[in-house]
Amino acid sequence: NNLLRYIWVLIATVTAWNSVRASGSVCETDSCARFALLSGARHDFGDIGQADGPVSCEFVIHSVGNMPLIVVSTVTTCPCTQAAVDKDVASFGDSITVNVTYDPHLAPGPFEQVIILKTNAEPYNFIRLFVIGSIVAGSIVKPDD
Repeated sequence: NNLLRYIWVLIATVTAWNSVRASGSVCETDSCARFALLSGARHDFGDIGQADGPVSCEFVIHSVGNMPLIVVSTVTTCPCTQAAVDKDVASFGDSITVNVTYDPHLAPGPFEQVIILKTNAEPYNFIRLFVIGSIVAGSIVKPDD
């Protein structure tokens, strides 16, 4: 009985998904979650001293759709990069701030890390943010006199 229910739900889900794919969009009306990155999707830290500790930046995501923008999950491409959102839901006109911290403890040289936010936005439900720069051996911060 549970197996038949599972199969029925699976068939209904696949049928619904195929009809959405055939229409070319999961958003057939204007009632969709959408976003805008007014400050861009890339932050350049420039040169960072390997011994100077973590650096941080912020990305602001504006909700511009008729439905609330929801951040479902946040993933980074390296444990050296941490990302946190200030809230998971933003209504039209509201914003979500993504705080990104990069720890330059790795080997000197250029880096590019990606932060991926899965959202309910349509037609693109993944937001990719990038932090780039170059790690310099030692410290580039001058001590106070």
